[in-house]
Amino acid sequence: MLDGIASDAMETLSSRTVEMKWKRILFHMCVLPSMIYGAETWVLTKSARYKLATAQRRMERCMVGTCLLDRRTNAWLRGVTKVKDVVASAIERKWTYSWRLAMSADVKWSKELSVWRPPLKRTLVDQ
Repeated sequence: MLDGIASDAMETLSSRTVEMKWKRILFHMCVLPSMIYGAETWVLTKSARYKLATAQRRMERCMVGTCLLDRRTNAWLRGVTKVKDVVASAIERKWTYSWRLAMSADVKWSKELSVWRPPLKRTLVDQ
């Protein structure tokens, strides 16, 4: 089922008959949240930011209908598509999450950050 939804979204994003306004709305509603899901706990290193920006530019080229060989600049792509920056959205989510964590009264946030374990990882005691 999800494969059908994803392929429909990609087909809509790459269609030349769909207006850019509707592609932008689809990007902001479906693609952007799925790209930065869980960004609150990511370590946004330079390589992670580069990967996010590269993926976004690839999506934008798909939306416009150009390829790398057309040698369009990133500023031109952003001017045509007018979508939000994925890296800026991920950083904003990270700061919002950390502020909410710091201001919560019911959670000891220093322990939450220092004792955090990734989900589905067993400790040596559990093995």
